[in-house]
Amino acid sequence: MNIRLGLAFALLAVAAATSGACGAVPNTSNASGQPAQPLPAVPKTTPPRAFIRVTLATLWTQPGILRSIDQPSATRPVDIPRWLRSMTTDDRRWLVGRIVTQASYGVQVAVLGHRGAWTKVAVRGQATPLNRYGYPGWLPTVQLTTDVSEQLSPSRLRLDLNARIDLGARNEAYVGLYDLGQNTRLTLQAGNKLDNSLTARYGLYASKIGGGLDFQANPYTQLRADLWDTNRVRLDVRSAFRVNNNASIWIGADELNRRPIPILGVQLKN
Repeated sequence: MNIRLGLAFALLAVAAATSGACGAVPNTSNASGQPAQPLPAVPKTTPPRAFIRVTLATLWTQPGILRSIDQPSATRPVDIPRWLRSMTTDDRRWLVGRIVTQASYGVQVAVLGHRGAWTKVAVRGQATPLNRYGYPGWLPTVQLTTDVSEQLSPSRLRLDLNARIDLGARNEAYVGLYDLGQNTRLTLQAGNKLDNSLTARYGLYASKIGGGLDFQANPYTQLRADLWDTNRVRLDVRSAFRVNNNASIWIGADELNRRPIPILGVQLKN
């Protein structure tokens, strides 16, 4: 059994794909109980993109409805543990119908509008009939960035832990944790060796239904492709170049079928 660790630079918390989120039906009234003001219509052209700039952003039904106790969730950086510790049960109940979803660092969003120090966005990868671009909500503008280079910061390392288990001459199983310690998701796939250099994989990848191919071009080079997430299909591809028996360098791109996100990583084997 081989256990492989991977560290990857990413524009998004590849997960996003998913990405650490919950859904709710938006409340149609504001904190004072008055009917909410109508929001600007979604533009017909593709809206500009931005990226979440904090570890975990909380999206609200309306801008500026936060209580003083909610401020740790609205700053940059955020302090989610402090926010949660400060709330009583009644304080948490107040959030029902006011929080719509959450998004983790690096997740791409579509910018739908602005109001004061707040921005309305739709979270890419969170499919909903409410908006074709993703789940909509408001968050403080300070928690967003449009600077793509900032998403390549080494502070956005992703750690994957994978184990490959041989089940016979032609069959394998893959068990792993994707984005361990941040937005941890499960990988559980079966593998079939189509020939000596090509393996097909299928099952769960990052907790989403997906399949993939591994091609061993030569003893020092491996090509990998993963097609996954039935709600927002994405294609991730990468090449591994073996440095020695225990380490390889990964180069590739996530979401190649959409807006490619460069990936650079290190794989360690044990």
